[in-house]
Amino acid sequence: MPEGKLIVVVGPSGVGKRTLIKHVLSHMPQCWFSVSATTRQPRAGEVDGADYHFMSGEAFRTSIRKDGFLEYEEFAGENFYGTPRMPVEMRLLAGDHVIAELEVKGALKVKALLPRTETIFIVPPEPMIETLRQRILERGGVSPESLERRLKTAQEELAQEHLFDHHVVNDELSVAQNEMLWRVRKILKEPAMA
Repeated sequence: MPEGKLIVVVGPSGVGKRTLIKHVLSHMPQCWFSVSATTRQPRAGEVDGADYHFMSGEAFRTSIRKDGFLEYEEFAGENFYGTPRMPVEMRLLAGDHVIAELEVKGALKVKALLPRTETIFIVPPEPMIETLRQRILERGGVSPESLERRLKTAQEELAQEHLFDHHVVNDELSVAQNEMLWRVRKILKEPAMA
């Protein structure tokens, strides 16, 4: 059985990665979403095991020591995020396609570890930083200090866009959703649907 394909979706905080991934998954049930682990608190409506695996700092550090992540990072100086290794590797070996949502540093680490990985960078429309500022504020639950840290990180990430295989601008949602679906089908060499 051929090994599955890992697709990593990348982009700064507030760019809409999860929204675009959900659209792809709703049209491509043969793809499996890699649920990341995090030490941050759940936002309203988030479900443990579906949106993230919410972990204590101690449990996360234990998993790091046991080589339990493909990648992990402390994001915005506040919380850890990581990609659990075993579920992804098991799915790929079983021939399933896996979609993961990562930040830039994590995506580059995974690409170095698993070179067959394809990456899709989600880009905000111009003016990029102001668009991200508005989207993060609309999402809520962020302090002014955290917002500024996220925007500074976003500028650094956008400067690395050229390192990724594919790009989708998330301006008009329906257009971005169609572009994302087309890109994933192309990566997986599956026929486009009408």
